[in-house]
Formats: sequence, structure tokens, C-alpha cells
Amino acid sequence: MPPDWFKKHVDSLVLQIANRLNLEPMKYVDYSTGIYGKRFSGLTLQFELLEGIEQRYVIFNVELNRQRKGPNGTGGERYPGKQFAVGRRSLFYRFWSHTKLKHPQSVTVYHDYMGNLKKLYFVAENRSDGRLEAGTLRPLNASFNTILRAFYPDNIRTLPELHPDKSQISNPDKSFPQAQVSQGAEPQSTTCKYNYETSNQGSAGTRGMNTSPIATHCPQNQQVEEWLENYEG
Repeated sequence: MPPDWFKKHVDSLVLQIANRLNLEPMKYVDYSTGIYGKRFSGLTLQFELLEGIEQRYVIFNVELNRQRKGPNGTGGERYPGKQFAVGRRSLFYRFWSHTKLKHPQSVTVYHDYMGNLKKLYFVAENRSDGRLEAGTLRPLNASFNTILRAFYPDNIRTLPELHPDKSQISNPDKSFPQAQVSQGAEPQSTTCKYNYETSNQGSAGTRGMNTSPIATHCPQNQQVEEWLENYEG
């Protein structure tokens, strides 16, 4: 598959797959910090749906003031700009772990790494008025077998059993030059509805499959069903 074609159509492919899995995929847009309810400091992440123009947001508890004196300021002083600090047992720290992104060396410098979230697609349970349940926010994640069975439910007994690893799909414009699959993502103990993760760090689930050339239409004219058929073997 030509890398340029994948970059152009990845949102459409992810949306088609997510619709078959009854998921609502989102992309990270930006973040802000502030005091909520006049006393609680928080971090707000903004997302936009892949389908439509609706937006979603989620709020995590974070620290906006320095806890002790250091080379860059005194205890109790507000961090500059949009900087914040998180606890290693906090929901945000747990969320970051689910993304498989590397944690910064210091819990006070996540603001320098927030752009990495644009590499991924996300799902979460809706709370109300566009707000998401923080504890359910995860990268969109699905194994290649799951995708095949979503598109070919009538052939579930005849489909080949492929490599069981999950694939976490990220946006190639933000990270990698071509579609790849990251291996070894651990299953999460969340509702089955949200136990999916999508990134392009390996070759789209072809490990253990017959990858001999197959006569196909050019990629520009393919739908997800045709794309999957090319990798069935």
C-alpha cells in the first residue's frame, strides 16, 4: 500500500472499522489547564470526532502549583503557562500508560509531550454534554482477527487464525512514514466495548499470513472490505 495513499485515507479506514465495531473514534486536538469549581485544579483534553464536527472533552485532576521549592521556583508558586504536574497513581498517569507512549522522566514536563497524543485515535464512554468519563479513555485498539470478523461475520469459521497481537493505529502524518503495527499491547480489564487500540507500527497484521501478490484494484479505489481481502491469504 503506497504510504501517501495511507496518509490520505487513514481517517476514513479507521472510521469504517470503528463503525463496524460500534465505536466512536476521536482525535486529540489540544489541552488546557485551570481551576474548576474555584478550588480544583485540572487538565482538560479536547477531542474531535472523526465523523461530524462534534467535539468531546475530558478532565483529569493535576497539580498546577509547585509542591516544593526548586531551581525553577518556590513551593506553592503556579507553574508557568500550561505546565502541570501529575501523580504516579493518578488517572492521567494511568491513561498515559494505556497509550504505550513513553512517560517523561519528570512528572512535571508532560506539557512538552502532549503533541504525541495526536499520533493516536481514541474512544471513551460519554458522560454528558460532550464530557467523557476519564477512567474509560483509551486508544482505539483492535486485533486484525477482530477486524476481519467484523467485516466477514458469515465467514467467521472459515477465516484463518492470524497473529493474535493487537494493533494500535496512529496517524502517519504525525509519526511514521508508512502503515505499521505495534506488537505486544496487553489486553485491558475494561468493558469489551472499549478494549480496542489502533497504531501503525508494523505491517498491518500480516505476520503469519500469506502475503503473496494478489490481483486487486489500485488502492485509491479500494474499500476496507477489499483491503482486508488482500491480506486474507
